[in-house]
Amino acid sequence: MTRVRFTRLTSRQGAVWGLGTLVVAVALLGYLVAQDPSLAVYALVLPVLLLVLVAVAVRHRQWLELDGAEPVLVQRRLITSERVGLHTAGEVSLHTNGAGTAMLWAHGKDRSRAFAPVLALTPYVQRSQPAEVLDAAAAALEGSRAKGAAVVREQLLAQAAHVRSGGAVKASPLAGLAGDLTGPARGTGAAGSAGSLADGA
Repeated sequence: MTRVRFTRLTSRQGAVWGLGTLVVAVALLGYLVAQDPSLAVYALVLPVLLLVLVAVAVRHRQWLELDGAEPVLVQRRLITSERVGLHTAGEVSLHTNGAGTAMLWAHGKDRSRAFAPVLALTPYVQRSQPAEVLDAAAAALEGSRAKGAAVVREQLLAQAAHVRSGGAVKASPLAGLAGDLTGPARGTGAAGSAGSLADGA
């Protein structure tokens, strides 16, 4: 089966910060338990919760499946997966997740939905999906009758061309959709800061 995987838009610094936060939380809980043994139950529950969070982060993946009757956007979680056909979806859009990342969303007519990161502008990472991934996503939307698909396809192609040319992420066409958390931009993307042109959510 032909799959095009979306790259994780994360950074080592962010992972180190997250790990450090968890270590501090565990150390603080240990101190509190030493002061009050009645809190020991929380010392047992917290490691389990942390393991679950790590497992979710490790297994969370998104990809395109291209061999079926239509291209499908797949989002895998810890246990379940969401699959939305891009030609028969009710709506396709590009908009921020509120945390500095522009996401490709596909909403199925059966209320299913899947999403994948396209571009991130956070204090820890400024990255776009590679041009070949963006091109594949745009090609998967060709011929789709979903609401917003044609506009999203053009936006993805513009982003792919920008990445291929070596342009800066903060000045890229989709930068305005990410909800930049890095501070004042050095350039303004073609998508601007008004939000998604295809966002009907």
